[in-house]
Amino acid sequence: MNFNRIATTIEDMSGVFVGLNRLLKFGLAANHLKSITKKAFMGLDRLRRLDLSSNNITSVQENSFSNMLELKELVIDTRSLLCDCKLKWFPAWLETTSFKADVVAVCAYPERLEGKFVTRVHPGNFTCGECSIAAYCLYISLRYIC
Repeated sequence: MNFNRIATTIEDMSGVFVGLNRLLKFGLAANHLKSITKKAFMGLDRLRRLDLSSNNITSVQENSFSNMLELKELVIDTRSLLCDCKLKWFPAWLETTSFKADVVAVCAYPERLEGKFVTRVHPGNFTCGECSIAAYCLYISLRYIC
């Protein structure tokens, strides 16, 4: 499913992979995915390789990959992450895996974290403010318009 211009959050596709429990490799590279939710990959329990590269992923919910116990390779390269309190789990989880080298996850917002790899951000810097999501949406919109 690489290069298919899929432009939705994987949240909207909840349950779509149920029945594909024998699938070992899955590619969603070079689409228009923005958000990965905790139910995104339900049904892909035996998956060993997941390629999410070349998507401008802004958020990854906690436990998004928890049902994939056999996952050995996760490929992500995004420089668009909203590095708030909801993403605090992600670098800690990456540290427990063997596929850190295949994950390029860089903060885009808040501005003080822009350009930093999530694995190099101190856990205390993943904070939430009242306007963080709205401000981030405005920031991203202006960045792509200018």
